[in-house]
Amino acid sequence: MNNNFIEVFIINFNGANTVLTTIESLYKSKDVEIKITVLDDHSTDDSPDLIKKHFPEISVIILPFNTKKANILRNKALKIAESKYIFITDNDLDFDENCLSELLQQIKSDDKIATCSPRLMYWDQPEKVYTAGTQVHYIGAAISEQRDKIFDENIAKVTSNSGGGICLIRREYAIEVGGFDENFFTAWGDDGEFFQRLLRAGYKCLYVPTAFALHENKIVDTIRKYRVVGQTYNRWLFILSHYSIPLIILATPVFFIYELMQAAFVLIKGVFPEYIKGNLLIFKNYKVFLEKRKAVQKIKKVSDKEALFSGNLYVAPALINKYSFLKYAILGLSSFFNFYWKLIKPLIP
Repeated sequence: MNNNFIEVFIINFNGANTVLTTIESLYKSKDVEIKITVLDDHSTDDSPDLIKKHFPEISVIILPFNTKKANILRNKALKIAESKYIFITDNDLDFDENCLSELLQQIKSDDKIATCSPRLMYWDQPEKVYTAGTQVHYIGAAISEQRDKIFDENIAKVTSNSGGGICLIRREYAIEVGGFDENFFTAWGDDGEFFQRLLRAGYKCLYVPTAFALHENKIVDTIRKYRVVGQTYNRWLFILSHYSIPLIILATPVFFIYELMQAAFVLIKGVFPEYIKGNLLIFKNYKVFLEKRKAVQKIKKVSDKEALFSGNLYVAPALINKYSFLKYAILGLSSFFNFYWKLIKPLIP
């Protein structure tokens, strides 16, 4: 098998408007040999037929029902792939011709590298960052510090990464840590938790700024209430399974403050019942997080203080424009959380 061979898996659901562009851009990739497979989550539009019509050589695997969980399809990719490296992507990206080769070159440079993720820019504003590397704040929130900023090549560098569903994966390591967790809802953490598990197992997950793609900017006019449930549940499942007992105890005051902020915010947005539902699911599914905690702690080689960080919290600019008080609330909370992290970090085993 070619040393530059990558199996590409596109996760598709109702991607008729974008998936053909995604495929076309991947086929323009330089210095790599690729084989594309589409994993379709039982689309209700004509995207599977469009793919078969325009790219008959591509295998389109359609699930028998809509799972609403990207991790189920990601695990299917890990299961059916045969190559050393696989690239998993969504159906709404336009890839630079050098994106895959840049990721492949980086991942091959060190045997401890498990994943490499590209820089993503807005499709309609290619100078603006959609995401450029992700870190997980110790309160259990994913932070991409460059999001919505103009990309600056002068400060771009390869850094540790802990999130994103678009990435090149060393399949062996992904399988070793158990793949993607299908207990997570499609919301915050469904992909990031996988990266955190790899990091805690002693592997490297990297953000590679020289590899980039354009990401569709989906304008959502209505509140996606199911994501509120998933985001709340996923965050607690992550904290309770990954964090050491000392960290959970030390961070309890911060968790309490953060939850008060969350409760006020969801009340304003009219999704408080969904927030409560997400919290109650943890109690209902306590056996799930107990089993997961046992599995994560078993593979854990890296301390929480090495896998987590503290920094400024992220809130979408549109929300800050709508609720002006958020700007000052977030700045105040970020400063306090940063100070508190400095206090407790030396105490974390």
